[in-house]
Amino acid sequence: MKRVLVIAYYFPPMGMGGVQRTMKFARYLPEFEWDPIILTVKDVLYHARDESLLEEIRERKVIRTESLDPQRICWKLMRGEKKSAVTRSRQKRPSILEKINRNLLTWFLIPDPKVLWLPHVIFRAKRLIRSMDVDLVFTTSPPQSVHLAGLRLRKRTGLPWVADFRDNWLTKRYEDVPTSIHRRLNDRLVRRVVREADRIITVSQPTTGDLIQRSGRNDEHFSTLLNGFDRTDFEGIESRPRERFTITYSGALDPVRNPEVFLKGVARAVGTREEIRGKIRIRFVGSVYGIDLERMIHRNRLGDIVEVAGYVSHRKSIETLMSSDLLVLLVSEASGSDLIPGKIFEYLASGKPILAIVPRGEAATLILKHARGVVVPPEDEETIARHILRSFALWERGDLKVTVPRWDGMNEYERRFQTGVLAKIFDRVVCERSGKG
Repeated sequence: MKRVLVIAYYFPPMGMGGVQRTMKFARYLPEFEWDPIILTVKDVLYHARDESLLEEIRERKVIRTESLDPQRICWKLMRGEKKSAVTRSRQKRPSILEKINRNLLTWFLIPDPKVLWLPHVIFRAKRLIRSMDVDLVFTTSPPQSVHLAGLRLRKRTGLPWVADFRDNWLTKRYEDVPTSIHRRLNDRLVRRVVREADRIITVSQPTTGDLIQRSGRNDEHFSTLLNGFDRTDFEGIESRPRERFTITYSGALDPVRNPEVFLKGVARAVGTREEIRGKIRIRFVGSVYGIDLERMIHRNRLGDIVEVAGYVSHRKSIETLMSSDLLVLLVSEASGSDLIPGKIFEYLASGKPILAIVPRGEAATLILKHARGVVVPPEDEETIARHILRSFALWERGDLKVTVPRWDGMNEYERRFQTGVLAKIFDRVVCERSGKG
């Protein structure tokens, strides 16, 4: 069995969707003759923690290092406080740490503050490579600085290197840099990474196309491997009838995943048919930060309808999806057309109808391709209200459902299948570097 050194900052017990891709790869790679060694950071100050995820990777070798980045330092300073209290404070408004990251450290730390983790990563990685007969290095971002570790190890050890981009380094979401000089430096770094890595993997075709253009390399060095879902996560969870029409949003809420227009649409729907107020329930499940959700709810007079659950375990989030009648997906125009929220694949796997409040782009295409719901422009409050009323009427008649079989077309998004694709990429890269390909 070959060995891959996986370098990932975001990894369990951190929670949320960002850890799922790497964790599931680590879980299933041994089935395809690859033994993963995960190199990650020790505990950091983070708004979501899910200890239950560790159970899935209990048989994997996980090495945790120190770091000088702000999230690690703040965790050490605040570890005497209750985690729940820290989490609650972060759900209401940006924390001091976030303000420092955004307004100060971005001036001095390029491409991001996690670059202060790299000395520890590179030192430990070189020791692991020597002692454990590693065949390949795999880096996954964000943070984008993790690829600089891959670049350094590629030059120091000569090992094959595969770089995985869960976000595009230079899309609109990363344009909030202090000066044009910072922008040029970031551009130079991403070009070096995509030119030096043996393979580049991304989670969307537009991101792949953008990185190909920046690199000047042939398409054969790039692969698109979408995010996905694990079918085993749904085992033993049944969908049951509910007394109230239940609409759920699952995932983080923040300035770029802002539910304000959706809530206005709900308020308009209820205002049109006041009698449905006692028959409808809106649930937000996930971390909330950088926005005042409570104020939005109060302003739209929806306090008796909306429930804010906060962050829950991954298992609980799946149970919540399956106990819903309609699922809401939020993507703002500012997020860019290439953004495909990781949560969309669990939405698809749930077999529940989806109200996708998203711009034209990859997310909208997926919903329509698989006939799982409707797509509404992010600012179209009136159409949101109309669809909620229509869905409620169908629910009352018992006719609100997806018209295609639940698992049709889903195979390519299953984590085990995707890990098999990743393992083939690893095999090909190693063969090419050894002269056998």
